[in-house]
Amino acid sequence: MQPPSTVENVSVTNGNSKNAAPSSKGAGSRSAASSAEGGISHLQTHLELIGMLNEVADAVSSAMRVDEVLNVIIERVKRITNTDKAVLVLTYEQDEGIDMGSIVVRGRRDQHVQEWWESCIQEISRRGFDAVGGTAPIIEDHAEQNAVLACSPILLKNRPIGFIVAINELERPFDSAQIDFLAVVAAFASSVIENAKLTEQNRLVLVASERDRIARTMHDGVVQSLFSISLGLEVCKKNAEQDPAACAQRLDELQEHLQLAMTELRRVIYNLRPIQLTELGLANAIQYWLQEVTIGRPVVGRLAIDGTQQALTPAVESCLYCITKEAVSNAIKHAEASEVEVCLGFSSDAVHLEVRDNGKGFDVSQAYRGDIEQIGLRSIRQRAEHEGGAFVVKSVPGEGTSVIVDLKLGVRGE
Repeated sequence: MQPPSTVENVSVTNGNSKNAAPSSKGAGSRSAASSAEGGISHLQTHLELIGMLNEVADAVSSAMRVDEVLNVIIERVKRITNTDKAVLVLTYEQDEGIDMGSIVVRGRRDQHVQEWWESCIQEISRRGFDAVGGTAPIIEDHAEQNAVLACSPILLKNRPIGFIVAINELERPFDSAQIDFLAVVAAFASSVIENAKLTEQNRLVLVASERDRIARTMHDGVVQSLFSISLGLEVCKKNAEQDPAACAQRLDELQEHLQLAMTELRRVIYNLRPIQLTELGLANAIQYWLQEVTIGRPVVGRLAIDGTQQALTPAVESCLYCITKEAVSNAIKHAEASEVEVCLGFSSDAVHLEVRDNGKGFDVSQAYRGDIEQIGLRSIRQRAEHEGGAFVVKSVPGEGTSVIVDLKLGVRGE
C-alpha cells in the first residue's frame, strides 16, 4: 500500500512516542509534478482502503454468531495490514471493563507476549479515550518490549464496546494507511458486532419459542394419549379375569391408540431433525412432511411450485420450512381441514410461500385483538419478521385460511 502524504487524527502516547504531525503543505515547497504524484498516491490509498473494507464486509455478511464475526474481522486486519500480531477484545456491557474471555488473537505465540499487551489494553481502557485522543487510534512505543502498539476503539454511541489492536516490532512502525485502516475497520466493527449480538438474542428467543411449541405439541398430543392408554391398561388389568372378551377388545383399541401415539411422537422427533432439510432440500422436505402429517388422517396434502427454484440460505430454508409445518399443523388440528395446499413461488430476488386450507376458518381481527394474538400466528409472524419478510393471514369463518409469507432474498431483519 502507498501511504498518504499526511497523517491525521493520530493520538500518540507514552514518553517514548512522537506526535504525528501533518507534512508541510506550503505551495512553494512542491512542484506541480510532485503535487500530482502525491494526489495520485492519496487516491490509490483510499481506493485500496475501500477495497479492503468491501472484503471485510463480504466476509462478515456470511457470519452469524458474535464469535464468527470477531474471527472474520481480526483475520482480515492481520492479513491486510501485515502486522506481527492483531488482537480484538470486547468490553463488558455493564461496567465497560475488558472481557478477557472475548479475546481473539492472530499472530505467533512467541512474539509480543500476551501478558504485556493485555496490560496495555487494560491501561488504555482505564485512561479513557477522551483523555488521549477521542476516537483516533492510539500509537504507543514500548522500547523495553521492542514493540509499537496501535489501539483503535470500537465505539457504539460514544461508548467503547471493544478494541482492535495491532502490534509490530519497533523496526516496522505503522504507516498512515495501516492506521487509517484500523480506524475505519473499528468504526465498521461497532455496527456488525452489535448486529451479531442482536441476532444471537433473536435466535435465543426463537429457540425458546420452538421449545414452547414442542412442549405444547407433546402435552396436547403424545402425553395425553399415553395417559389415556395407561388408564385403559389399568382397567384391563382389573377386569381381565371377570370379562376376558371385553378386555381383549379394549386391548385392541388401546393398541390402535398406541400406534397413533407412536406416529405422533415420530412427527415430533422429525421436527427436531434439521438434517432432513439439509439432505432433501426445502421442496422435498415439505413434500415429505405433508406425507408424514397426513398419515392416518382424512386429509389430502399437496405441494405446488411456481418458478425456478433458487438457492436459499439455510436460515431462509429453515424459516420457510418451520412456517409451513406450523401452518399445516394448525390447518389439520384446529381448522379441521380436509385439503391443505402448500405453494412455493420463486423469482430472481424473492420467495413466496402460501399455505391454503379448506377448514373452518376464523375471524382474523378477533385473533389479533388486544394481547390475545394466537400462539401459532405469533410464531409464524416472528419467524417471518426475523428474516426480514412480510406475513399476511387471510381467513373467513367457514371459508378456509391462507397463510402468506414473502421473503426478499438477501434481506434480513435483525
